[in-house]
Amino acid sequence: MVFVAAADSDERRQELLARALIIAQDTALRDKRRALGRCLAAAVDEAGTQLDAELEFMRVLNDLDAGHVRVLRLLGTVPSHLAQRGYGARVVSVEH
Repeated sequence: MVFVAAADSDERRQELLARALIIAQDTALRDKRRALGRCLAAAVDEAGTQLDAELEFMRVLNDLDAGHVRVLRLLGTVPSHLAQRGYGARVVSVEH
């Protein structure tokens, strides 16, 4: 209940919660729902400009489709020939 109280503590957080729920109900993508949950948790825990950043991130998430998620996952994968040589680290993550 602490999370719900924090998410409902002011108008900006209420807007963020409402947007997250609307986007989540309209998507079949598990990755998108997980990212929305992380975004919402970060926004409830922060204040000020962080809320604005999380709201913007939610807008971007809303526009992602399955093809975008696959490309992001591919970009975050180090090719095996480079990994064998010790190159590369995950530089892009689908998770927020």
